[in-house]
Parts: sequence; structure tokens; C-alpha cells
Amino acid sequence: MQSGIDTPKRYIYLNTYAFLLLLAAISIGCLPLYKLGTWYVVAQVVVAFLLLSYAMKIFKQFQAKKRRYHKLIEINQQELVPESFEEYMQAPCGRLLVRVVLDDINHPEAYPALKKLKAPLKQRIKMACVPKKTVIYVAKPPEK
Repeated sequence: MQSGIDTPKRYIYLNTYAFLLLLAAISIGCLPLYKLGTWYVVAQVVVAFLLLSYAMKIFKQFQAKKRRYHKLIEINQQELVPESFEEYMQAPCGRLLVRVVLDDINHPEAYPALKKLKAPLKQRIKMACVPKKTVIYVAKPPEK
């Protein structure tokens, strides 16, 4: 591994979309729409709030990204397993994580081949609209 995931450079890179959403929220919030009317201000506040909330969601997921990073490194350290990247290729933030992992296991040339695992936009939208089943595994406490 080159430098791991706990560096400021990697944090900024993996949260690029969050920073873009934050910048968009601030930009929209600074527009002088009060001159046009009250309803424009209401729409402005709603849009800025939505963008800000999505940015915060991405920022809060960094711990999960670190776990996924270590999982992908562990799986692909010895031999590249393309199927392990399929889930991550479906979202922009996941694709950034895949690039970081590939760089750290010295296989950056594999990214174009992995890009073929990305589902078409229509299919990704359809998958996003279907509720997902959540399974929680609880570890047994150690016996005394």
C-alpha cells in the first residue's frame, strides 16, 4: 500500500462530490433571489438545504468508506477479483474508491476493464427506486 486512506489528500479526493454539493449549496444560498419574490426564496432555501443534506450524508460515510477500502484491499491484495468491485462501480463515490484501491494494489491499468461493470443509467435509476432489504448480523457475546 502506498499511503492508505487516512490522509488529507485521500479524504478530499474521496469526498469530491460532497465538496461539489457543498459548493453548489453555498452558491445557491448566496443568490439574491429575494429581489424576485418570496416563492423564489422558498425554492432557493429548499434546494440549498437538499444539496447541503446530501453533502453531509457523503461526509458522514467516510468511516464506511474506510471499512470498504480495507475489505477491497484484503480481497484483491494477492490477485485482482473484478467481481468484488461491481457494487462500487454503480455510484460516483464508489468509483473514486475503486481508483484509490487500484492505485494502492498497483493495478491502476485495470480501471477501464472494471468500468464495464457499471450498469447503464436506466438500470441504476431503477435499482435506486427499489427498496433494499437490510440484514443485520449480531455477533454472539463471548461465553464465560
